[in-house]
Amino acid sequence: MRLGAAILVALAALGVGASAQEPGYAFIGQRITFNEAARTPITSTAFRGTFELTRVPTQAWLVLEVDDQFNAYVNGRLAGSIKTFTEGKARAYPVADLLRVGRNVVAVEAYSALDKMSLGLDVRSDTLDGPALVASSEAFRAHLCPAPPDMAWAHPDFDDSAWAKATVIALPGTLPLLTCERPTEAFRFPPEAYLPSLIPPDYGFSGQWIQPAHAPAQGEQGAVLTQFTVRKGQFDHVVAFVTGDDRYMLYVNGTQLGWDWSPVSWNCGEVFDISDVLVDGPNFIVIRLRNDLPPHCAALAEVWGLNGGDSFIGAPQRTLLTATSPDWDSVWGNIYEDRDPVQKAVALGKPPCPPWFTLKAIPCRQMPTSEE
Repeated sequence: MRLGAAILVALAALGVGASAQEPGYAFIGQRITFNEAARTPITSTAFRGTFELTRVPTQAWLVLEVDDQFNAYVNGRLAGSIKTFTEGKARAYPVADLLRVGRNVVAVEAYSALDKMSLGLDVRSDTLDGPALVASSEAFRAHLCPAPPDMAWAHPDFDDSAWAKATVIALPGTLPLLTCERPTEAFRFPPEAYLPSLIPPDYGFSGQWIQPAHAPAQGEQGAVLTQFTVRKGQFDHVVAFVTGDDRYMLYVNGTQLGWDWSPVSWNCGEVFDISDVLVDGPNFIVIRLRNDLPPHCAALAEVWGLNGGDSFIGAPQRTLLTATSPDWDSVWGNIYEDRDPVQKAVALGKPPCPPWFTLKAIPCRQMPTSEE
């Protein structure tokens, strides 16, 4: 199977080889983080910045860039939400109708799957280069994010005096700018949705362990990818079983749906309901990998169409749509950088199914409406 230009289009949706055409935005705010979050990497972090208004401007913009994903609120109402990597771009959301005379708050729930999470933020009056109503700084407060649906922390009257001050680490500088519409629904980060499950000891994997052709060395990255076809209404659910040695991130049609970025969990897989991001016809799946513990840097994946149930194992009717094999393609390095031409993946063999191989089931999630 040769994907040729089609697979390059799928990679372009992830930012591969793309050059930014958007205008630049110079942040006033500083890049901030929360040191405690580095010790609990699967927990999202909450930030709050308050400001006073004597009048509500006719126009106002929330501009932010977050590493990696975020939900942003102004006075408790959703203003912005990104479920994929922000790729070093600032995003501007109109927020004038969310402001009020008196005390206001901008609150951000942020999550990073790769390393220490950080953000830069401005709220601008009138125009995108107008006066700053508030900007990220050490005056912002930070805390490990309370579990939803407790959203009291995103409202102006919340007492954040017990929260730590944010830590300033850099200036965001000037970044490409996207002007966005406000989303209608917040994205729920995958770590909040893990439900333990167990693969039956006699389960026979259809996929093989495969690795990128260049065999990433310790500390290096690569990706394996392919396409599969689904017709509208063909299945009740479509789910993907994925695991990576050592770390992986899953993308379907350019949308990041999940990850396991722990270097010691290669023997635990995840099941993701990917139904919401599929299109009628060819669909593209990309698994980004990182090698932390040699010798291997590999992925094991299967995509199943389900009818009569939403369980990976228990659906009465299951149709295998694709499984990792030497027919998959591979690319070198971080998928956001330029790379060598696509090459075929290398098969490492069928996996055993020992009793300690477990699954984490990710239930179906409602995707937000946004520009992503």
